[in-house]
Amino acid sequence: MDNYYDAEADGGFSFKTPELGIDWPIEFDKAITSEKDAAQPTFTEFEKNNPFVYGEI
Repeated sequence: MDNYYDAEADGGFSFKTPELGIDWPIEFDKAITSEKDAAQPTFTEFEKNNPFVYGEI
């Protein structure tokens, strides 16, 4: 972060995204996540509406 927090500029995707192929050492139903993190989309859903343009300054 290099500036004040701006909720509109915040984004992310769920760590549970199956297409990432990560073998997490915890069962998802036992993971303690914030309400915000629990509501994150999968990576594929995030990419469909990705507000970021890579390579632009």
